[in-house]
Amino acid sequence: MLLIQDVTIKIADKVINDTINLHLASGDIGCLLGPSGCGKTTLLRAIAGFLPIQSGVIKVRQQEVSTATRHADITERKVGVVFQDFALFPHLTVAQNIGFGLHELKALERENRVNELLALTQLEEHADKYPHTLSGGQQQRVAIARALAPKPDLLLLDEPFSALDPELRETLAKDIKWILKHENVTALLVTHDQTEAFTIADKIAVMSNGKIEQCASAYALYHEPETRFVADFIGEGRFIRATHVDAKTLLTQLGPFVVPEMPENIYKEFSLLVRPDDILHDDASRFSATVVDRAFRGSHILYTLALGDEHKEQVLCLTPSHHDHQIGEHFGICLELEHIIYFPNA
Repeated sequence: MLLIQDVTIKIADKVINDTINLHLASGDIGCLLGPSGCGKTTLLRAIAGFLPIQSGVIKVRQQEVSTATRHADITERKVGVVFQDFALFPHLTVAQNIGFGLHELKALERENRVNELLALTQLEEHADKYPHTLSGGQQQRVAIARALAPKPDLLLLDEPFSALDPELRETLAKDIKWILKHENVTALLVTHDQTEAFTIADKIAVMSNGKIEQCASAYALYHEPETRFVADFIGEGRFIRATHVDAKTLLTQLGPFVVPEMPENIYKEFSLLVRPDDILHDDASRFSATVVDRAFRGSHILYTLALGDEHKEQVLCLTPSHHDHQIGEHFGICLELEHIIYFPNA
C-alpha cells in the first residue's frame, strides 16, 4: 500500500531525511517514532504531498506519487491527513465537518456515510454540535471521521494525541486503532510517545537524525534492538560492562552470570543492556546496590541503583512498592536475564 524507497528530503540544502526505506502492507498501521528533530514529521509531510523529495520514490497503492522529477498533487494521492491541532471547521457542525469532503456523493449516500462514521466514532448524539462545545477527545474523533469519510487509500496522523491529557491518550489510541482496523485503513502515525506507538501500531520505525534505525514490532524493538540508539530510546534500561568468560558465563559487577544461550561471535568485553525487570530485589543476595533515585508508581517503585563501591555503573530496578527504600539505602539484588542484548563498549 505504501512504499518508500531510498527517499532523501532536503530543506534549504540541509538533509532532513536520508535514504529512507519503509513498506506498509494494506491494512497495516505504521508509526514513525523518534525524538524531536529526527525528521519524522518532514517525512509524513512528503508522503502527504506537502513537500517534494530530492531522490528516491514514494508509491501509494503501487502508483508513483513522488520522485525527484514528479510530484503528484495532494488531491491525486487519495491520502487523508489528521493534523496535530485537528483543524476542524468551527462554523460547521460535527456532521457537516465529517461530510465536508463528500460533495461528489449524492445526498443520500453522503448522509449514510456520515451516519456510519458518527456511529463508528460514537458521536451520534453530538452530530449537531459545534467543535468548540466538544472535549479534546471528541474533537479528535471528529477529525478521524472526517479524514476517513472519503475512504482514502492511506491515512496519515501527525501527533494526533499530543493535545490530549496523558490519561486519555492510551484509551483513545486503543479506540482509534479499533476504528482503523474496522475500516481496514492503512495508516501511518507520527509520535514521540512510545506508549502511543506501542498501543496503536503494527510496525514501528524508530528514527534518529533523519534515518530509520530499525523498523519492527514493538516486541522486537524492546527485546531485539539492532542499534544502541534503539536500545537506549525504547523502554527503560542501563548499560553495564560485561566480560565473556566461557561458553555460558558472563562476568559483571553483579558477579558471574550463566546465560541459557550465548550469542555467536560475542565480544570479549561489551556493554550489556539491563532492563528494570532484569534486576530482582533479593535480600539473600551477596550483591547489594545503593539507591540514588526513586520514582513511586503506586503498586511499584522504580529505583535507580548504583553498583560497587565507586558507583560508576547504575541499573534500574522495578519492584513492588512494599519494598520501600530511601535514597542512600542499600538492598540486595540479583540479575536475571532471559536473553542477551549487547553492543560494543562506547
